[in-house]
Amino acid sequence: MEKYIAIGRLGKSHGLAGEIKIQVKDRYWEDFIESEVLFIEQQGKPVPFFILDARTIGKEVVIQLDDVPTREASLA
Repeated sequence: MEKYIAIGRLGKSHGLAGEIKIQVKDRYWEDFIESEVLFIEQQGKPVPFFILDARTIGKEVVIQLDDVPTREASLA
């Protein structure tokens, strides 16, 4: 079984296009920047999401994930 590391935490949705705010721990910042996939735990299992876009707003990062096209989808 693979081991996953919690690199931060999800925040609120941002805007209407399904973007999500996340907070990345400083020690994992470089790893996050180089990543193309983010695993998010859903119902106790890690689910992969491809990162389409990421930008910073203060200490938070706003990301757009593949298969999350709307605000409603980001809240699920």
